[in-house]
Amino acid sequence: SFRDEERAKAREAAKLYDDAREFLGKLAKSNAGYIRAVYGIYEAYSENDTVFIDGKAFPMLRQQKRTDKNEYVCLSDFIAPASSGKTDYIGAFAVTGGAGADPLLKMYEDEGDEYASLLVKSLLDRLAEAATEWLHARMRREYWGYAADENLTIAEMLSVKYQGIRPAVGYPSIPDQSANFLLHDLIDSKEIGISLTENGVMFPNASVSGFFFGHPLSKYFAIGPISEAQMEDYALRRG
Repeated sequence: SFRDEERAKAREAAKLYDDAREFLGKLAKSNAGYIRAVYGIYEAYSENDTVFIDGKAFPMLRQQKRTDKNEYVCLSDFIAPASSGKTDYIGAFAVTGGAGADPLLKMYEDEGDEYASLLVKSLLDRLAEAATEWLHARMRREYWGYAADENLTIAEMLSVKYQGIRPAVGYPSIPDQSANFLLHDLIDSKEIGISLTENGVMFPNASVSGFFFGHPLSKYFAIGPISEAQMEDYALRRG
């Protein structure tokens, strides 16, 4: 049996779930186009720890702390080097779940309904992530088509059973938020209403941007701590 405090938490969780479903229904019925995306597929090659996309340099970072498999991974490892003579590709994307949502959020804030405002912001964040997952699946199966025969369940997708990865800027393998300046110039994210702060943070906040890698051995990883020497090298490559 549940203790009294556990019952109270369960009731709160159930109410939050019901409220979230109600607000999600309102967002769907409004047909306001909050979710927007832009993407591209480009020729790419690597030189050491830098990926060149459409002729533009995108410096990456390499792990400095040895892993259990004695690996020091960098995203450039998943793109064919220029010396190979092979033509390789990479995808780039930006997705927002908050396009045009300011009036709705302002309405709740003006009404003093902080709960509704926070709930809508949370839903928009989740919608941006869900839309990115959907776009990645379409990229693998159709737009890029390197896994055209893929037939995964949602559970398998969430368990990353697919080929390729979609590392996002600000996440463990691309921790430098300012990489958004290079990425957003490449894909012109302004056309879907995304702008950047002076530090490269996206607005609307419910937005995700990053890259699609199709290499069969590509995997998610964290850069972790880096040395001062690598930081200097990265800064030099970034210019």
